[in-house]
Amino acid sequence: MFTKMTLREIKNSLGRYLAIFAIVALGVGFFAGLKVSKEAMVKTADEYLKKQNLFDYNLISTLGFTDEDVEEIKSIDTIGEAEGTKESDFIYLGSDKVEKVLKAISLPKNINKVSLIEGRMPENPGECLVDKRGFTRADIGSQIKIASVNSKETIDSFSVNKFEIVGIVTSPLYLNYERGSTKIGSGSISSFIYTPVESFTAKEYTGIYATLDKYNPIYSRAYEKYRDKTAPEVSDKLDEVANKRYNRLKEEISEAKEKYAVAQLMGLPVETMDLPEPEKPATYNLERNTNPGYMAFESDSDIVNGIAKVFPAFFFLVAALVCMTTMARMVDEKRTEIGVLKALGYGNNAVLSKYLFYAGSAAFLGAVIGFVGGSYLFPRVIWNAYGIMYDFNNNIEFIFDKAMGIGCILVALAGSMGATWFSCESDFRIVPAQLIRPKSPKNGKRILLERIPFIWEKLSFLYKVSCRNIFRYKKRFFMMIMGISGCTALVLTGFGINDSIKNIAAFQFDEIMLYDYSVSFQSDMASGKGEFLDSVKSHVDKAAFIHEASVDVISKKKHEEVKLIVSDGEDFKSFIDLHNSKEEIKFPDKGKAVICEKLAETFNYKVGDTIKLKDSEHKDLSVEIAGICQNYVYNYVYISEATYESGFGHKPELKTALVNVRGIGEDDRLTDDEIEDKIHKSAAKTMENDEVLGTLVNVDMLNRISKMMGSLDSVVALVIFSAGALAFIVLYNLTNINITERVREIATIKVLGFYPVETALYVFRENFFLTLMGAGAGLGLGKLLHAFVMTRIKVDLIYFQIRISPWSYLAAVAITLAFAGFVNFIFYFKLKRISMTESLKAVE
Repeated sequence: MFTKMTLREIKNSLGRYLAIFAIVALGVGFFAGLKVSKEAMVKTADEYLKKQNLFDYNLISTLGFTDEDVEEIKSIDTIGEAEGTKESDFIYLGSDKVEKVLKAISLPKNINKVSLIEGRMPENPGECLVDKRGFTRADIGSQIKIASVNSKETIDSFSVNKFEIVGIVTSPLYLNYERGSTKIGSGSISSFIYTPVESFTAKEYTGIYATLDKYNPIYSRAYEKYRDKTAPEVSDKLDEVANKRYNRLKEEISEAKEKYAVAQLMGLPVETMDLPEPEKPATYNLERNTNPGYMAFESDSDIVNGIAKVFPAFFFLVAALVCMTTMARMVDEKRTEIGVLKALGYGNNAVLSKYLFYAGSAAFLGAVIGFVGGSYLFPRVIWNAYGIMYDFNNNIEFIFDKAMGIGCILVALAGSMGATWFSCESDFRIVPAQLIRPKSPKNGKRILLERIPFIWEKLSFLYKVSCRNIFRYKKRFFMMIMGISGCTALVLTGFGINDSIKNIAAFQFDEIMLYDYSVSFQSDMASGKGEFLDSVKSHVDKAAFIHEASVDVISKKKHEEVKLIVSDGEDFKSFIDLHNSKEEIKFPDKGKAVICEKLAETFNYKVGDTIKLKDSEHKDLSVEIAGICQNYVYNYVYISEATYESGFGHKPELKTALVNVRGIGEDDRLTDDEIEDKIHKSAAKTMENDEVLGTLVNVDMLNRISKMMGSLDSVVALVIFSAGALAFIVLYNLTNINITERVREIATIKVLGFYPVETALYVFRENFFLTLMGAGAGLGLGKLLHAFVMTRIKVDLIYFQIRISPWSYLAAVAITLAFAGFVNFIFYFKLKRISMTESLKAVE
C-alpha cells in the first residue's frame, strides 16, 4: 500500500518532485562539472603533447649545430631524444598582395610532430605543409613564392625559390594564435610552414630540440622537479658543445690562413681572403615554459580552477538549502495524512519510509544524472570555448571521479532525506488526534511598518494585507529571502568575474606601460646611447635606457621572483606611469623602491616597510617601500640607479631600452591597425642594428592577454546561465510551495469576488516584494562571494583587481526579477484552476 501511496504522491505532485530533481541535478552537475574541468583540460592537452612529443629543451647557439653536436646532446643520461632543426624567416606576397612573414621549419621526425589536417605529407624539396590558422583547404596546390624583397642571405638559405602547398597542419610548437616575432618585414610572423630539410642550404642546424628520458604529466610538480634537476647538466653540455664548435672553427680559420700564407710565399695565384675571427658563441637553453601557447594554456586552466574552488560549492549549498526547505514544507503540509496513518496503526518507520523514498529517489536520480551530465557537459562547453584559441585537435577527456560522485550523492541524500527525517520526527512526537487537526493559524501581529503612521496610513487595504502576510510567516519569509539572495549572489558573482578579468590588458598597456616596445641589447649601452638613438631617430621619438633583471623577493616564510627595473628616473612617466587608484607615485629616490599591488598583497607589505631583494649572484639589497602602484601583468620592483649601485656595489648594465615610436601620438587620424603596423615596422628597423638582440612589442602582449581573457567569456556565460537556471528553479519551487500552502486562502479570496488578475496580484505582490528584498540581500552577499572567488583565482604573473561595474548590479537584479516574472506568469494559470469549493471544505 505504501508503494502505491508513494507513487500516487509523486504523480499528484509531479511539479514538486521534478523541482527537487532539477535542483539537485543542476547543483551537483555544476559542482562536479567545474571541479573536473581543469583536470580534464590538462589531461587532454597532456595526451596531445605526449602524442606529438613536445620538446622539453630548445637549445640554441649563435654558431649553429652539426650532427655530431646532436649526438653529444643525445648522450646525456637524462635526455631521451634529440633532433636538429633548421629554420628561416622569409617574406612572401599573400593573396591580398600584402607582404607577410613566414617561418619555414624543417619537417621533424620524432620531436614536435605535426598533425595533418588536410592533404598529404611532403615528399620532395619545395613541397610544404602550412599553418591551419593562416591557410585553408582551397590553398592546397597553390604556391608560396619567396619574394624578391628578401635579403640575399635569406634567399640563399633555401635550395628552392617557391613552395607548393600539399597539406595543412597544426604544430605543438604553436598551440594558440601566437606566431612570434622576427627581424624582417613587419616584425611579426604571420604563419609557419614545414618543409623537408633538403629545402634548406645551410649545413648547420639552427637549433636542437630535446626530450627527457622520463615522462611526467604537463604542469605537474613531478615534471617541474625533474626538469629543474636535469637543466643544469643540459646547459653545461650545451656550453661544452658550443665551445668545441667555436674551437673547431678557430682551427679551420687558422689552417686556412696558414695555407693562404704558404701559397703567397710560393708565388701561387690566390684570391684575396678575408677570414674574420669567429665570435664567442652565445647559447640559450629554452624550456617548455618559454613557449607562449604552453604557458597561456596553463594560465587559462588555472583561472577555470580558481572559479571552481569556491563558486560551485556555494551553488551546491543554495540548491541543497532549497531542496531541504521543500521537503520540510511538504512534510508539514502532509501533517494530517501522517496523523491518519498513525491512527490506523502504522509505525513511525513505516510512515517515514514513504517520505524518505519520495525525497531520496528525487535526490538520488538528480545527483546521479547531474554528476554524469555535469562531468561530461561542462568540461566540453569550456573546451569548445577554448578551441577558438588552441589547436589540440582532440576531444576533451571524460573524467569520472568516483570519490566525488559518491560524495555528491551522499550529500544530496543527506540533505533531502535528513530534512525529511527531522520534520517527520518532530511530528511523530505529537499524538495522532492532534496531528489530524490542522495547526492553529499564526496569531496576527503588528509589524514595524504599522508603527510608522505616515507610511502605513497611506497604504491601501490590499497592500497592508500583503505587508502583514510577508512578515507573519517567518519560515516562508526567510526561505524566500535565502533562496533568492543566494541565486542573485551567484549571478552577480558571474558578472563580477567578467568585470574583474575582461579589461586587464587595456588597463596594463593603455594606462601603465605607455611605451610602444622594448629593445634588448647584446651589451651595456651606457656609453652607446647617443649612437643608438642616432641610428633610429627616423622612426623613434624617444627612448629610456634601463636595467632589467630577475631578482628574488625574500622574506622569512617565502620568496618570489620579480622583475627589477632600474632607471635614472628621467622622463620615466612618458614610458611607465606609476600610480595607484588615488594618486600618482613619483619615481623612488635613493634607498627606496616602488612595488606593485600583487607583490604587496602576497607579502603583506605596506608603505614604509623594508623589502629584501636577492640577485642572481646572491647579493642582497634592502630598501624602503616608498609606494605601491597598480599593475596587472608581471610583478615589478622599481629602484633608481643610485640605489642599485649603492646596494649591489656596481653600476647597472643598461641592456634594455623602452621606446616610443615617432609620429603616433601627434596624428589622431591613425587607426588602431595603422598604429600597430607603424610600431611593428619601427621594431623591425630597430632589429637591423647589430647591437640589438630582440624587441618586444606591447601591442602584441596586449592582444595576447586580451585573447586569453576573451576566451573566458564562454566560461563566465556558462556560470551566469547556470546561476540563472538555478534562480528559475528555486523561484518556481518556492512559489509552488507558497501557493500550495495557501489554496484555501486563495479560494476564499475568489469567493469574495476577486477577479483572476486581482487574485494573482494578491499572491504575486508578496512574491515580488520578497524577490526584491532577496535580490537586494543577494547584492551584498554577491559582493562578498565575488571578492572571495577572486582571491582563489590565482594566475602566475597576472593580478586581478576586485571590481564589479554598476551595470552588473543592475543586470543581476534584472535577471532575478525577470525569472520571478516568468514564474509568476506560469503560476497565473495554476491560480485560475484553483476551485472556489476549496474554501467550503471543512477543516475538521
